[in-house]
Amino acid sequence: MSKSARLVLAVILAVGLGLSPATQATIRNINVGNFFFSPLHTVANLGDTIQWTFTAGIHTTTSDFDSPKTWDSGNRSSGTFRIVLSPSDGPGPFPYHCTIHLTMVDTIFISTTNDGDGDGFPDLVDNCPFVANPTQQDNDMDQFGAACDCDDSQNSVHPGATEIVDDGIDQDCSGADAITCFVDVDGDGFGSTTMVIAEDGSCDAAQSEAAVGTDCHDGNPSIHPGATEIVDDGVDQDCNGFDAVTCIVDADHDGFGTNSGTIVIAFDGSCDAAAGESDVIGDCNDGDPTINPGEIDIPNDGIDQDCDGSDATGSCCSLRVGDANSNGDDEPTIGDISVLIDAKFIAGDCTGIITCFPEADINQSGGLNPDCDDISIGDISVLIDYLFITGPALGLPNCL
Repeated sequence: MSKSARLVLAVILAVGLGLSPATQATIRNINVGNFFFSPLHTVANLGDTIQWTFTAGIHTTTSDFDSPKTWDSGNRSSGTFRIVLSPSDGPGPFPYHCTIHLTMVDTIFISTTNDGDGDGFPDLVDNCPFVANPTQQDNDMDQFGAACDCDDSQNSVHPGATEIVDDGIDQDCSGADAITCFVDVDGDGFGSTTMVIAEDGSCDAAQSEAAVGTDCHDGNPSIHPGATEIVDDGVDQDCNGFDAVTCIVDADHDGFGTNSGTIVIAFDGSCDAAAGESDVIGDCNDGDPTINPGEIDIPNDGIDQDCDGSDATGSCCSLRVGDANSNGDDEPTIGDISVLIDAKFIAGDCTGIITCFPEADINQSGGLNPDCDDISIGDISVLIDYLFITGPALGLPNCL
């Protein structure tokens, strides 16, 4: 049905039913009960509220499929249900029915004579039905007059226009541009990732809206970005992805914290040696990475490498390298090693040496054990790395 046809029908019904149109916006009440709507064929003005009051039985008020305005109250036996007739709904009529009792039908009509703003133009044809616009000026030809159009130079901007979210323009002349917010169930000012549109242009905590969607737990107001982190409780209060944990200062980055137990908080949830953090204590020298409970102690060097409280004592083996260069002492030199190799001057047998040096087989040529093979390049490396000397006169340790 065309706009002009609906207008004619509304006029005919209003006159034929003897209904006098109202002169101002108001609430129009319709009772629902005992299988009828009362009164029938309500004539309303643009801006009026239609209110159905349910008094008996279970009924609905549901718009017909061809109604320019749609609504559905759902099944009700008491209480009220309301709609507001706005200019964007058109001139009507608005047929409706009860979905439970299909014989219950009715229609709402818009008055063709009411001039709510008193500018001489009936509401149905007034381009500003609620604001006086006696000249009916409409510069952008969008059918909304200059008096009620918030931007009468843009035909895409007028009351009832489609609002484009977050573009900074108030297309529907509501007074604000609609913006994207995030659902904030716990009201802490930080929303979840679920988005919601704020038609009033403001993300309000009172309406469960937040401007940011970075809350990692939207059911607890004490958990959100920037919240105070409680250390070692297994909860990520500040939403950085980790629970803060207590670590021990590890100044030398060897994986062991200082014996003093100086605490540092790791907000990334991990005690990292590279960051000077450790989750164990016991480093007796936190300024030297070669000294910590994980090191092997070198005997008789006066240093407690493994932090067990004392330097190791004793010998690894008692092999004696003789005075190969005949200089009267047992101090090894590059010359000693050279002479030793040439003279094959090694005390002990292959089996004993292997016991002391499981990493390689130091061989002899002739001498005490003629069954062993010649010294090899590998033997030289072992001799240099694991040369054992017994030289108490010089204060040398049994194991170097």
